[in-house]
Parts: sequence; structure tokens; C-alpha cells
Amino acid sequence: METFKILSINNAVIGEANFRLPFEPKLHAKEYRDRLRDEIRKLDISNDTLLKATLKTSNKQFFDVENVLFYNLGTSCFKKCSVNGVFMEYEELDNGLTYHKYSISNINDILDCKRDAIAQLEFNIDKMNTSSKPFEYWFASHNGSCRMAKDKWRKNEEFGLFIKIISNREKYNIVNLIKPMVDGVIARFHSDINLEANAIQYLCDTNKCEKMKLTEFLMNKNSNLLGERNLLKTYRSGVMWNPEDELCKELLIIPIKDQSSGKIKIEVELYKLSKDSNV
Repeated sequence: METFKILSINNAVIGEANFRLPFEPKLHAKEYRDRLRDEIRKLDISNDTLLKATLKTSNKQFFDVENVLFYNLGTSCFKKCSVNGVFMEYEELDNGLTYHKYSISNINDILDCKRDAIAQLEFNIDKMNTSSKPFEYWFASHNGSCRMAKDKWRKNEEFGLFIKIISNREKYNIVNLIKPMVDGVIARFHSDINLEANAIQYLCDTNKCEKMKLTEFLMNKNSNLLGERNLLKTYRSGVMWNPEDELCKELLIIPIKDQSSGKIKIEVELYKLSKDSNV
């Protein structure tokens, strides 16, 4: 039988369950999701704090951390508490339980944590909202700068991402932006071994980009830190991206307001995880 309990204390919400919350929960799982949503909406932030989301689970099945922590709950409940930034972390357990914890942490405490950066991206993007697609981040990042130390990286190693959003906008619901941004950024560190013609043509038609340039970006092995894979394929009436985002076990996204900036600038660090990297 599915069982759970929720504790709200000291501006934090802690959920404990003997199951991992699915995308479309039923019965007890749905009640668990709804009660988590209600408590998350009560979290109170200030100017120097951000949302810290922690997933601890014994479930070893394939999953993306950001999906379980955010998208399986629905993003609207994070609208108030994620505007200053989001820090996501993951920890494996062996007690048969799964824990969700959402708390409010000091931004500087998170920023001061040491990170061993392996790769860095800087690029501009024309727009960034709930309708943005992974393609927009992926394509824009290829027109920016990329630096990396491939000799410090091992294939299939878990990693973290630190993303800065620099713009003249006052506030974002950061959780709303996570999935396409993370997929697009991680896809930037892959090359595609399949080059499915229909998927490429779809992207060319819907984004008005040159097929030769798009194919060149997909084949780019100079920055495929995370290796080759079947990165892109047709799916229903569109395309599906398949980056190795299941290896991303830590994520920090910070918005930085810059009144002088007419464009949206994205700065990314991909870093190695260490035992003391969690805050």
C-alpha cells in the first residue's frame, strides 16, 4: 500500500513516501502530490534567499531528478518561491523510501560551495518563456562560446550545472524554465550519431534555419563532452530531444538583473560532483 507523511517546519516542507511520485498520480499518490503543493505555496522567501529542492530516494529506476522534484508536482506551486533562483540536489538511499524536501536557503551559502568546472558556455538567446523549446537553447549555445577540459572528464560520470540568467527582467518562475533549458544545454555537450532526416527537416522548417548549419551543429565532436548518442528523433507531430540529463544530479539556476542588458545572456558551468559538493 502507498503511504506517505508530510512535515512543514522552519520554512521547509518534507515529504516521506514508500513510492516515487509519478507524473500523473492516482489515489494516495495524488493526495500526496496535492498536499505537497499546498505546503510549498506557503514557503516564504526574501531577497537573499532561494528555493532549495532535495530528492532522496531508494528507487534506482531510470528518472530525471528535475521531473520528480518539480514537473511531477506541476510548476505553478513554485511560482512565488523560485523567483530568486533554484538549487536542486539528489542523494541515493537504501531504506526503501523517497523524500522530497523544499526549503528556503541563503543564496550566498549555495554560491560559496566549491565547484570543479569542466565546461563553460556563454550565449545570448532572443526570448525565454514557458513556450521556449530545447532547440532554442541548444542552437543559441552553438552561436556562443564554449570552453572545456575534456581530459578531466570520464564518460557516464554524474555532473551538476550552474546556470546564470542575465537580463533586464524583474522576475521569472525559474521552475517553469528548467526542463527545456536543461535539455537544450545538456544536448549542447553531445553529438548526434543518427542524424534523422525528418527530425532535421522539421527543425529547419519550424525555426527557419539552414539545414547545413543545423547538421554541422549536430555532428560537432569538438565539444561533445558527454559523448555521442541518438540525440534527436521525430515524435508525434514534432521532435524529441534525448540528452543524458539523467546524469545531472545537481542544478543551480540564478537570475541576475542587469538594466543595461537588452538581450538575455546565459552563462553555464558544467561541473564534477564530489562528496562535499552538496550544501
